[in-house]
Amino acid sequence: MTEVTDAVKEALEPLCAHLGVQGGPDALLGLERAEWEGKGLTKEHAPALAAFVAHAAQLQVLDLDNNPRLEDDGIAILAEALKSSPGPKQLSLLHNGLGDRSGEALAAALATNTSIEIIDLEDNALTDKSGETIAAALKESKTVQVLGLSDNRLEDGTGKAVADMLRVNSTLRSVALNGNQLTDDSVADGLAPVLRENVTLEHITLGCNDITDRSGAAFAEVVRATKTLRTLALDDNNLTDESGEKLADALGPNSSLRKFVIGYNLFTDKTGQVITRVLRRNTALVELDLWCNSLTDECSLDLSETLKVNKGLKILWLGNNKFSIVGVERIRAGWKEGEHHAGGTLNIAGENEEQTYMAPGQGIAAGMAGAPGPKLPPGGPGGAGVNV
Repeated sequence: MTEVTDAVKEALEPLCAHLGVQGGPDALLGLERAEWEGKGLTKEHAPALAAFVAHAAQLQVLDLDNNPRLEDDGIAILAEALKSSPGPKQLSLLHNGLGDRSGEALAAALATNTSIEIIDLEDNALTDKSGETIAAALKESKTVQVLGLSDNRLEDGTGKAVADMLRVNSTLRSVALNGNQLTDDSVADGLAPVLRENVTLEHITLGCNDITDRSGAAFAEVVRATKTLRTLALDDNNLTDESGEKLADALGPNSSLRKFVIGYNLFTDKTGQVITRVLRRNTALVELDLWCNSLTDECSLDLSETLKVNKGLKILWLGNNKFSIVGVERIRAGWKEGEHHAGGTLNIAGENEEQTYMAPGQGIAAGMAGAPGPKLPPGGPGGAGVNV
């Protein structure tokens, strides 16, 4: 960190004025949390932001979400300052429309920065051009623990680059790749084999990509082998019972997984029955998401009996399946009787109790088809919703 000169304070004045900071540059530089989401910051503020991160010795969190007018030009200026800045520990740049120029500039910063532990670039416009560069920059990182790349335009190039990075990186604890365009080529053939051997990653989310049962089966082997993975999300893909039964069966010997997200797939009672059987002996799993599959009353009785004796689950997402009102009430009764679920959450009727039920055997009306299931932020240290 360089000396805070009068010139530095002068450079900070436009940022102070825009944000209405009382106390001027001195107060600004004393911040621990700069939470400036949606503050209308533009690329004209970038030099002041760069001066801020270069001199804010106490800075822990820099949240610049939803400031799209920063543009790639502004992020490039900020990234240059981040190469040797004393902070922040957490950098968030969600919803900014950032392109590959920003991604590559941030990758260059990550290669030398020694303060950033959490970086979230969700919901931008990054492609493999910068995704691969970011992954390569993290090969030698000893500080970054959480990487958020969800909802970009990343394809298998990035998936394979992340897999290569995880072969050598021993610091990263959480990777979010939801909402991209990864296929089996990088998931089944790249990430899964690496994660069977990796002993440091704790959270990975791969929801809403374009993977199939080949990846599902490959991750069943990951679940069977891992001693460290705590969160696995494979929701909103194209998985069927072919891999669902394998994934469920792999939960039996697993003692590390706490959160398992497989909602919005194509699973039927075949997968449901295996999960029901496994939950009788698995006591490690705390949250299970089966939202929006095709489970019916056929597995509801066994599931109800299992919930009476299961000693681990605290959160269970079963909404938007095909249970009748009889099946729903049966499962609710089993959950209530299981004393270990006290204080937990069972969601089986959607997000509210206004959902319309149909006659037994016909399933629940599709009025909640658009209701969202649980969402996963990047997680890891400081990431709400992933660490359990």
